[in-house]
Amino acid sequence: MKNILLFGLVVVMVLSIFIGGCKKDDSSTPSSNDNSSQTQTGTITVDVGSGLTPTYTWAGGGVLQLNVTQVSGTAGLVWGIASNSGSNNIASPVTHGTVPSGTTQTTQGTAGRTLTAGASYTVTVMRSDGTYGTASFSR
Repeated sequence: MKNILLFGLVVVMVLSIFIGGCKKDDSSTPSSNDNSSQTQTGTITVDVGSGLTPTYTWAGGGVLQLNVTQVSGTAGLVWGIASNSGSNNIASPVTHGTVPSGTTQTTQGTAGRTLTAGASYTVTVMRSDGTYGTASFSR
C-alpha cells in the first residue's frame, strides 16, 4: 500500500512540476474566485478558491490524493494529502492546509499550509485509476 501511495505521489509531483512549468495557451479557464487565471489540464476539472488558504473543488467523486506544488521561486511540493485506505475517499471540497478524516498529510511540518502571495502553484488531484486534473494558479 505504501509503495502504491509513494509511486502515485511521485507521478503527481512530476506531472505538477511539468504541467505547472508549461506556457499558458488560449484554453485557459479564468477563475471566478480570484483575480488571477487558472489553467486546467487532465480529465478532472479542479477549481481553486481565493486567498492564501483556498478551497479546492472538483466533480465526479472522490480522489486518492491531492498535492499542491509551488512552480515559481523555490519550486517543489508544499502541501499534500493521501487516502489512508488507498481508495478514492477524499471528497470535494478540501481547504488548503486542512487534513480531512481518513487521510494523511504527505508533507512535513506546517510551512506549506499557507500559500505565499505573489507565488504560482499547481494543484493536482488523482484517482486510483490514474485519472487526474490540475489547475495552475497564482496568489
